[in-house]
Amino acid sequence: MESWLVEVNLGGELSNEDVDLMWTDFDVDGSGEVDSFEFTTFLSGCREVFYEVYDEIKQIRKKEKMI
Repeated sequence: MESWLVEVNLGGELSNEDVDLMWTDFDVDGSGEVDSFEFTTFLSGCREVFYEVYDEIKQIRKKEKMI
């Protein structure tokens, strides 16, 4: 999971505390593991924010290409 987080993190370094907090949000049943249901449930609640961030990233990349 950590390599995925590094790839999508555009705002700087994620601390271990940040990763732990995210994991806690994913791991609804507290089992210490995130199954596909927990992961997709978490993501389904992030739809609006996901698209806002996605649009911002697209704009940043367009500006970078122009430089």
